[in-house]
Amino acid sequence: MRAYFRPVLSQSPRAQLQRYSVLLMAAVPILAALLQLSTGETQRFIYDLFFLIMVLTAQVLNQRPGPLGSVLLLLLLPIVLVWFHTPQLETSLFAFTFTTYSASLILPTLLAAVSLGLQGVWLFSLYALTVGGLSLEVLPAEGSVIACITFTGLVAGSLMAWLLTVTERTLNHAQRSALLDPLTELGNRRAFEAALLAAWQAGPTHIGLAFLDLDGLKAVNDQHGHDVGDVLIRTVAQAVHAQLQAGQAVFRLAGDEFVVVCTHGDLSHIWHQIRAAVTEVRRQGFPEADVSVGLSSGVRAESISALMRQADLRMYAEKRRKGQRRAQAEQRGERPS
Repeated sequence: MRAYFRPVLSQSPRAQLQRYSVLLMAAVPILAALLQLSTGETQRFIYDLFFLIMVLTAQVLNQRPGPLGSVLLLLLLPIVLVWFHTPQLETSLFAFTFTTYSASLILPTLLAAVSLGLQGVWLFSLYALTVGGLSLEVLPAEGSVIACITFTGLVAGSLMAWLLTVTERTLNHAQRSALLDPLTELGNRRAFEAALLAAWQAGPTHIGLAFLDLDGLKAVNDQHGHDVGDVLIRTVAQAVHAQLQAGQAVFRLAGDEFVVVCTHGDLSHIWHQIRAAVTEVRRQGFPEADVSVGLSSGVRAESISALMRQADLRMYAEKRRKGQRRAQAEQRGERPS
């Protein structure tokens, strides 16, 4: 059975790291400035300051959705490192040979893993080595060292990207399990509460609720066993979900209780959708299946609890009326409708 509710991670580990990992790059100009200060070579502070401004700008851009800051930093960094390579800076902490230039790419490669994944690691490494190779003189003795450094960066970046991917998949699976009802694959009560809170914060007047209580489940369990009762619950879940439109979602609260959340505020069609679902359930082998429904709207509700209480009371009021009609029919010797 396909999953009907797809929970969304609040913020993935990759996104959280992405917001702050670029700050690690600030260690480079800060360390360079401290070393230069210790030797009295303050004339190179302009390069450290420029590097730091780049990092802080990227950090500001990364506070927005997406890795824009990291991408721009990764694109500019090789060019800037080449620019730092001047005859006057041969003793600088920044790249003065292709070997040290390659070594300085290891930390940005980890940043590429966080921001762009495995493909980003390889693309950045290829791009950076191309920029350096076209701009810097490569000494014959540097070949093996450069290869070792490049391999180290690729392995470190690839490992970081893999670990982030595995962590995200594990957390996503755990969150799905926490928010999913295993029997029906609908969202559970926790998922419902989260969805309702988000909808309420977006605008209470646009919310509609329909509480559903499956009638006669106990009788089915007693006569045919709980396996058949579970089939009935799944059938109801499928049928109700099939009737839903954009802006509507159904959740299983517990046992034989369901709730439909409508975020466009139009309750006029929900009743007919639910009755159509009941008709389908009956067609699939449960001729006496029925549900009691209670509707409520956020237009007149002062709080989430008031909204839920109103739907709950109306649902049980309908359930009592059905019970009374059934009892009266049995007294008259009629078959309950």
